[in-house]
Amino acid sequence: MNTGRYTSHMAKADVRVATATLEDFIAADCEALLPFIGKPERERAASFVHDVDRRAFIVARALRRWLVARELGCTAASLRFGETADGAPVLLEQCSETLLSFSHSHCRRAVACAVSAVAPVGIDVERREAVIHEDLAPFVYGDGWGTPAEQWTALEAFWKAAGKGLSEANPRVAFTPGPDGRISITLERRGSMQSAGVAARVDTIEGCSLSVALLGDRKDLTISLERCRSAMELMQLCSEIGPANRRTRLNMAVS
Repeated sequence: MNTGRYTSHMAKADVRVATATLEDFIAADCEALLPFIGKPERERAASFVHDVDRRAFIVARALRRWLVARELGCTAASLRFGETADGAPVLLEQCSETLLSFSHSHCRRAVACAVSAVAPVGIDVERREAVIHEDLAPFVYGDGWGTPAEQWTALEAFWKAAGKGLSEANPRVAFTPGPDGRISITLERRGSMQSAGVAARVDTIEGCSLSVALLGDRKDLTISLERCRSAMELMQLCSEIGPANRRTRLNMAVS
């Protein structure tokens, strides 16, 4: 089993991000996406009690599948996903010789997926009102940047990039904002701070905080962002050709 890091033909951006809001995906959209996710995923989706949780799960898994398939140059149906003991997503079979890292996240308002060929990547999205300052105390050192939700999503994104779940056993994380929007991430270890990664805030979903993180001490971070507003647009992610007026693209350069 591979570790979830593969190669891609992504040329310009360090990270490619795709997002969707659940208000754009009605029940019919989710039913259309069901055949394109794996059987274990369909069974898990059926177990959710609340419809909003079921829709979030389906859209997130479909978004991840189509985005990863496009970057690897293979069909979405050929991908088989699993999880490590720490809950990190992995591909069970390699369909390309190139190296790609991927991550996904969802809440009751939005879903997001990120892929990167330059470094291990993590992404997290959360409703702004769902996080309070007290939630951060066991995990964050200092208080020098952002709202609780912004810090929380950057924190989650970083540990996803590291292939671990959020835990009080992990070293505490400190965020240092740069004048260019890049957030440097350092870890508290034996009384000193060690550089560990970089994060960027992506303000594209109303009412939500969305952060992307890469491992390593990088001096720049370029993000290519796509927004999907229907099942058809999501499936068009496998093609570079799509209705320009229905899919939003923008590049965010943090240097």
